[in-house]
Amino acid sequence: KGHTFVSISRPVSAGGAPAPETASPTTETQLYHAAHKIPPGSSTYARAKHLQLVDKDLPGAEKLLTEVVELWGYKADSALKDLAVVLKQQQRPAEAADVIIRYRHKCNKNVQVSLDNMLLDIYKALRQYHHQVEVIERLLEASLEGLASGTKHWTSRRDNTKTKVSLNTRIINLYSSLGWALLHLAEWERAEQAYAKAQEHEAEDQESDSDLRINQAVCLMRLGRLVQAQTKLLDVAAVSRGICNKSYRAVGGSQLASVQRSTCALQELEAIYEKQLMELREALQQQEQVQIMLQSIGLTEKLDTEAGEASTQVNDKDGKSKMWNRGTRGKSRDGDSKWAEEVLTNMMVAEVQHNLLENFAMSKPSVSSHQ
Repeated sequence: KGHTFVSISRPVSAGGAPAPETASPTTETQLYHAAHKIPPGSSTYARAKHLQLVDKDLPGAEKLLTEVVELWGYKADSALKDLAVVLKQQQRPAEAADVIIRYRHKCNKNVQVSLDNMLLDIYKALRQYHHQVEVIERLLEASLEGLASGTKHWTSRRDNTKTKVSLNTRIINLYSSLGWALLHLAEWERAEQAYAKAQEHEAEDQESDSDLRINQAVCLMRLGRLVQAQTKLLDVAAVSRGICNKSYRAVGGSQLASVQRSTCALQELEAIYEKQLMELREALQQQEQVQIMLQSIGLTEKLDTEAGEASTQVNDKDGKSKMWNRGTRGKSRDGDSKWAEEVLTNMMVAEVQHNLLENFAMSKPSVSSHQ
């Protein structure tokens, strides 16, 4: 009441029916590019992306992308990353790493981290652990600087998708990857330190990563720090079993795998204990043999002394004979005394080994009680 309504009708075609709604050519082009995730235009880079994503012509895309990179033309930074992806898709990861290394100095500073991420994936696929360590250390330096400046999150780009994760989580993953690479290089000390630093960045409300602790325990075993390794493994086994025993929570494969890995590591630790105990028992047996030999040496020296005195009295008139006997006896005693000194040193070492034997016997873990 008091309002005027105006009806708006669609245009009528010549046949009397409403004309169909059609999108403009510009809108259709934009939708096409957005659907296929290719850039607009007819540049060399745009044509290369069309060959890669629409036509699936990887050799053709590689040729055009190489042209863009070598001339360092429009979108050269993106073309370099896409060229590496195309080479990986053709099962040529080593060439992908080479092309990144060759041209990365031309890229902007904000692209370097992205290139390092690609290199890390390539080196992991190639199992080149030395190169992995170099790349991870650069990524860690950049991530720690970002964390110190107040950055909280990091955006991961993979397969044309973006994922936002905590920067602290990224640092943990990088330290874990660093420890894994160093572990394969048998650098046990540095690997153990990397796993320890990864655990330092775990938040209080974050569930502990059992793999970090198991791998750290393996490094500790290789370093001979068996008691620390045993403590780590027992903690992992207790936590993993506690999770698996909760009926209200779905237990995933990671928890069960942690139980299996910790049990296998404890079995390996027990084997190390048994080996060292066997070596110590052999050392104790050698000690007993040394004691018997020392006793026999004492009797021999006594007999030699009496015989030497008798020989001196018989040859007292001949000065040369007297000096020769005394010199020979003195030389023999000097050699025996040095050898006896070495034997006594070995006995002291054996006594220390005996104490270690008792300590290992008291601290030796029982794997059966944790299975």
